[in-house]
Amino acid sequence: MSMAKDIREQLLKSFRAELAEHIQTMTTGLLAMEQATAQGATPDQEMLNTTFRAAHSLKGAARAMGVTAIEQLAHALENILDGLRRGTMTPTAEMYTACYHGLDAIQGVQAAYEAWQTWSKASQEQ
Repeated sequence: MSMAKDIREQLLKSFRAELAEHIQTMTTGLLAMEQATAQGATPDQEMLNTTFRAAHSLKGAARAMGVTAIEQLAHALENILDGLRRGTMTPTAEMYTACYHGLDAIQGVQAAYEAWQTWSKASQEQ
């Protein structure tokens, strides 16, 4: 394997790990915020900031790797979380559902990307 392919593989491996970590952080944060909202409380600001940073970091990592669909989905989540942070959006059950769908879509894009990478690699080896 060439050095360029080795480097690309390492970058993809790091991206996969980072994506999983950010998805987990955002899921945990959204669940905590949703529970607070359901109880009539204001979502914890630190949890909101942590969740926002995960979306922001995922957006940047996806941009660096050229995975535009994940970048755009993470950007949309980042915008929602920023609206909550700034108080320009009110958390609703529908908003949380949309965020969970966004996380599911990110995972779906990643799965499709992984499948394509596997297929592409196998095709090149034949």
